[in-house]
Amino acid sequence: MPRARSFRSPGPRSTKGGGETGKTHPNPPEPLETAGQLTEQPLTPPQMPVYPEEELLGEIKDQYHRDPFFKKVLDAPKEFRNFVLQDGIMRVK
Repeated sequence: MPRARSFRSPGPRSTKGGGETGKTHPNPPEPLETAGQLTEQPLTPPQMPVYPEEELLGEIKDQYHRDPFFKKVLDAPKEFRNFVLQDGIMRVK
């Protein structure tokens, strides 16, 4: 069985610009947030209206002419063969 090779770290080096490692930046960046600025309020997602399925479909039905993409589908259905308009609802075949 071959013997495992050992590797040694070369240790600290100077930077490309000739600076030395271990020194702090003369103007360190300000921290983005400090403990005093954080709020204690929990984050909650924005509330979306909940529609029963029939009410949602009623809102969508026959409104495709208002959307730029779906208007193209309605105007040239043979060019968009993977869509079908069924009972006023656009569906993917």
